Amino acid sequence: MNTKSFLNTLQMQKKLYETLNKRKIKESAKIKQIAEKNKVIYLDKLMYACDLKNQICFSTDEQNNIINYDRTHLSVEGAKFFSKSLFINNFFNNLKF
Repeated sequence: MNTKSFLNTLQMQKKLYETLNKRKIKESAKIKQIAEKNKVIYLDKLMYACDLKNQICFSTDEQNNIINYDRTHLSVEGAKFFSKSLFINNFFNNLKF
């Protein structure tokens, strides 16, 4: 008998976080360090796409629409979801040219 199990939202978010290996998190920190050293503005996707403290990465919006349609590209719903992010809004509001 073949039974399929479905993940709830929290399980999906935790699984997505687990796919981020420690190397990716270290790479992101290193890029941020290099950017700061060279006075380059760096928008770290991990800072808005994941909650590192709770070890989750967002997988769906409030209506359970998928945020990413593959590992690196946002869906339309994902772009709308992240556009509401306080982190992103603060990031762009604090840019000075």
